[in-house]
Amino acid sequence: MTTINLKDFYKDYVQDEFVEVPDEVAAELIADKKHEKAYNERVRCNKAYYTIALIWMTVLKHRQSLVTMIPRSGYLTLWSVIVACAML
Repeated sequence: MTTINLKDFYKDYVQDEFVEVPDEVAAELIADKKHEKAYNERVRCNKAYYTIALIWMTVLKHRQSLVTMIPRSGYLTLWSVIVACAML
C-alpha cells in the first residue's frame, strides 16, 4: 500500500488529503500525471513554433508592403514585425 496526497492529483482538493491506495493504483496515477505533463509541454512548444512560423510566413508573403511599414531604426525587431503584420 502506498500513501498518496489527493491534492497532487486532483485540482478540487485545496487541502492535503492523504489516502492509502494499492501500489498499482499509485503507479497509474503517477504515470498519468507524467503523460499529462508531457502532453502539455508538447502543446506549449507546438503553439510557440506555430506562432513563429505563422509570423514569418506572413512576412514572406507580404514582404514588399512590410518594408514600408517597419520603422527605419536601423535594426529589425520581432515586435516591429508583429506590429506590421497586425496592420495588414
